[in-house]
Amino acid sequence: MRGIHLSFAEQNLYLWGEEPLQETTTPLPPLPKHLFEAGLLSSSRKRPLLRGTAWLPSRGDRALPSSSLLGEEPDRRKKIVLAPHSISALPLAPEDLFELFDKEDLSPPPGSRLLLGNSLFWGIRLFRLAENLLARESYLPSLVRREECWEALWIPLLSEDFERELERLEGVCPGALRCLTFQGKEAPQVSPRQSVREMLQVLLDRMIRFRLQKRESREFREKPSNLHDAWIQALQASSPKISWKNEEDLRQFAKALTSWSRPARLHSDSPFRFCLRLEEPSVEEDPWEVHYLLQPKADPSLLLSLEDLWSGNEDLCPSPETFGDVPREFILAALGQGARLSPHMAKSLEQKNLWGFSLTASEALHFLKEEASALQASGFTLQLPSWWVRRKTFKRVSLTAKVSGSSSGDGSLNLDALLDFRYVLSLGGEELTPEEMQMLAELKTPLVRFRGEWIETSPEHLRQALDFLKKQGSREVRASEILAPALAGEGIGENQEFPVERVEVNGWFAKVLEDLRQKNPRVPEEIPRHFRGTLRHYQEDGFSWLASLRRWGLGACLADDMGLGKTVQTLAHLQREREKGEIRPALLICPTSVANNWRKEAERFTPELPVLVHHGSSRQRKKGFAAAVRDQGLVISTFGLLQRDLSLFQEVSWGSLILDEAQNIKNPETKQSKAARNITAEHRIALTGTPVENHPLDLWSLMDFLNPGLLGSQSFFKKTFQKSRESSQREGALEKLRNVTSPFLLRRLKTDKKIIRDLPEKIVTKEYCSLTKEQASLYQAVLEDLKNGLDSGEDGGRQGLVLATLTKLKQICNHPAQFLKDNSPLENRSGKMRRLVDLLEEFQEIREHCLIFTQYREMGEMLRKWLQQYFAQEVFLLHGGVPRKRRDEMVEIFQNAPEAPKIFLLSLKAGGTGLTLTRANHVIHYDRWWNPAVENQATDRAFRIGQKKNVQVHTFMVSGTLEERIDQLLENKRDLAEKIVGGDNLWIGNLSNRELQDLLRLDPEALEA
Repeated sequence: MRGIHLSFAEQNLYLWGEEPLQETTTPLPPLPKHLFEAGLLSSSRKRPLLRGTAWLPSRGDRALPSSSLLGEEPDRRKKIVLAPHSISALPLAPEDLFELFDKEDLSPPPGSRLLLGNSLFWGIRLFRLAENLLARESYLPSLVRREECWEALWIPLLSEDFERELERLEGVCPGALRCLTFQGKEAPQVSPRQSVREMLQVLLDRMIRFRLQKRESREFREKPSNLHDAWIQALQASSPKISWKNEEDLRQFAKALTSWSRPARLHSDSPFRFCLRLEEPSVEEDPWEVHYLLQPKADPSLLLSLEDLWSGNEDLCPSPETFGDVPREFILAALGQGARLSPHMAKSLEQKNLWGFSLTASEALHFLKEEASALQASGFTLQLPSWWVRRKTFKRVSLTAKVSGSSSGDGSLNLDALLDFRYVLSLGGEELTPEEMQMLAELKTPLVRFRGEWIETSPEHLRQALDFLKKQGSREVRASEILAPALAGEGIGENQEFPVERVEVNGWFAKVLEDLRQKNPRVPEEIPRHFRGTLRHYQEDGFSWLASLRRWGLGACLADDMGLGKTVQTLAHLQREREKGEIRPALLICPTSVANNWRKEAERFTPELPVLVHHGSSRQRKKGFAAAVRDQGLVISTFGLLQRDLSLFQEVSWGSLILDEAQNIKNPETKQSKAARNITAEHRIALTGTPVENHPLDLWSLMDFLNPGLLGSQSFFKKTFQKSRESSQREGALEKLRNVTSPFLLRRLKTDKKIIRDLPEKIVTKEYCSLTKEQASLYQAVLEDLKNGLDSGEDGGRQGLVLATLTKLKQICNHPAQFLKDNSPLENRSGKMRRLVDLLEEFQEIREHCLIFTQYREMGEMLRKWLQQYFAQEVFLLHGGVPRKRRDEMVEIFQNAPEAPKIFLLSLKAGGTGLTLTRANHVIHYDRWWNPAVENQATDRAFRIGQKKNVQVHTFMVSGTLEERIDQLLENKRDLAEKIVGGDNLWIGNLSNRELQDLLRLDPEALEA
């Protein structure tokens, strides 16, 4: 584990690594390579490391670790002092800054062994502030003297809102940002305020230069002939140093620049704001009026007319005692600044009385669309009509698409069905009559009152739209062509000449669309005759929803929360299709860790459904595959084989293609994502327990698998939906995306009261895991040792031999390293650990807490070390050796601290009783005690008074081993389980040799691919 920190020193930003205090078994890669492997920086550029000094809180010669994950605190008897520590720092070029901070999620992937310090997340906030300044063009060029040279710099222009945000950042600035020095300098003494403002200026300057150089792509080879040109070159070059030797020229130029930029700082320095209020006319023919007002910052509710202020009306003017003198210089400067931004303000200065100015309708529209934004960006306050501010009620003439289905439709959707389609001209969704269209086309003004409301018109655009309508006329389109636009309520086609504001649908197609939006099939499906189980009400709804989309030929994403039964709903759906005459098999692709889960659940709920697991080295290949799956109802395979055996899967005509843990294909460029889209199936289903609505491109990949073409091409999707953070259209685009995709995505949460009232309080799930080849080999070797020992017939040793073998087999099922006790690496050697990580990743994504119980302290220690490295966060471990004080401290933090660890490991003996850990709503039994009472007591650490969520219990066991068979014994004889098993495993030693071998044997299904 390595901590990564961001620091600012000598006008640059640096990354440096905090190395762990303890020795690691696997050496960490060099810092640039490590950052590249974690996806934080690219490898396309060489990045030299610099030796620097980090001044860090220390005890003696050892720095305090920034996190407990990086080691324990040094000797607490020594006083904490600020001490220098030599480090290697990585300077960040402008392109590195964009690459590092311009991400939706900065967190490195689990397993990267990187722990990001608070300084990086603080750096993102500063980067976003600089981005906003850049987008609003809130910056100015300047010329400043720094040390022995003059530099042309871009400096931020901060409004009140930006000042407040900067002050918030100053208050929480991490010390790591200001700890770095070079060349043996003393500890930095700069204040957070000075450091943060300097950092913002440097960051903004680098961003502007980077974008200018990227846009211009030119080099300055000619020597500038005058100071102005030298300054312009320095503003665009990578180095801000200006190449001009005459010191006096530089001082005079800097003075002139300061004078020139003073108006831009006008509003931030004054106790007043200069306001412009636009008033619409009561009669259309009358002019629009803009009034000049002054607003004291101390009392924003007070608006002072400029006409009254300068008329000398004492009753209307503020008292100097309350607001101070109203500076005429400020008013004149504001008018002068506004005149450069608004031609109408410039013209108003020619009047004798400076009250404001009048506008025609055309001028008012230009003022609203062009001048107002420029004035606001420069610090003026504008009061505009509410219909313009809201914009939603500001109606424009646009196109509406009208779609109607044939009256002979039977109410079901056929994507190949032909629909009547035509365009009409509309105003706010209301169709215009031919007379109204002609009247609007003949108007000469772009802003008119029509049907009692102000609308924007363009005579030229209206004439083009009328010509477009004549050319289009009425025609027929396929339902598949109009499905997405109809769901979005507007046109999203890639090649439309005019934007479509609304799609109006009538007839049977409208009923189908309504059903899709409501996710409410008109005819609920009957539960299959051979389904063995009971569906809860919401599961029946999901089962019927899957059936309706299958009937309409549309793919479905069942995105229920974990524990709500995605598996059982899918199996019921497959059984229904089988009973309705579907003879083609369904292909299920899932993670290796849950393949056995699916097989067991199918045996339990749909025993009549033939199931084949295409998995492992003994799986059918080439010509034998098609013959093997011909008579199957469900074929289960894994993501690991999806791309490897793609040619086999493509040879079969599948009735359904199902992806479990469908987030595996959220990246459309991966090989397995492309492979999934290249398998032919009549119906496609994606199962995922995590939301997908917030990641647009991930959602495109998922929907393109389910319903190809629904969201257009990937390039069109990016252009339409992947809007900039600063774009005012982003929310509208995402809302449109939700409208199109939500009919094919069913998401139910455990927190939903309609769902939660019908759930059991404790949901127990058996997690069937596999063995790796190493585990299977060790397991078989221990069985051979047992057989040899039993054959030797040593007197008095049989009971001990059996119990020792039992312990060895349980340890092998947990992890080979626990059995071997060789401190070897843990990664990719245990099926249980792989399934544990899969579950924990899902819990982490939905920010839920988890308890993990194991009866072995050493297994808990190994898991804690591995999980801390993998998830880069602290993991608590409670066992019998933890002092009482530390035990209470961990419980208190886990229960109540805002940023508490989300994973709590407990040994079954130490943590099985006497604790309240109701913050966790997941309990994992990593290995079994095989005593239901003891296991229930452990589960009740979370499932007790004070628990506000339903508790999900995940019981791990390895298929085809003693773990599964003992579980079956407990299930079959639950009423006698306590008497049979008791508090120990002595009963196993009393079994005959044949019974013992049958109990402990290793079946082929235990081995993973």
